[in-house]
Amino acid sequence: VVYFEPGVVTEFEPGAVERDLKLWAEFSDSDGGILDYAVPFLYRASDVVVVPSVYEPFGLVALEAMLAGAGVIVSSAGGLAEIVRHERDGLLVPPGDQEALAEAIVHLAHERGLRAEFSASAQERARYGVAEFVVLRQQPA
Repeated sequence: VVYFEPGVVTEFEPGAVERDLKLWAEFSDSDGGILDYAVPFLYRASDVVVVPSVYEPFGLVALEAMLAGAGVIVSSAGGLAEIVRHERDGLLVPPGDQEALAEAIVHLAHERGLRAEFSASAQERARYGVAEFVVLRQQPA
């Protein structure tokens, strides 16, 4: 969990870190993996979800995050570039470009209005625009 608040570097709301650690413990299994039922809650609680895959055939994580209303930053690898429209639904960065990824994270973290715009557009796309893409892609040639 990463906290971003413009102008605040190390100050958190009292008890926030402890609360989130307890939440994480509740949503994870004994190996530290996230329980399936917890995923939608975590997406909805996220301001930004980052998917920096070097290779991604479809991009289900990004699609789920978009549907939940999280801002997304994804690499332009594979199916991610077909799902997330750059600067409409989220931000795309070149695969493996750590500097571009860091800049995108900081930019989106500090732009609440932009996150809200991306969120609305991404939810709409995830609900209606991508479903058609998925069906067409699975049709036999």
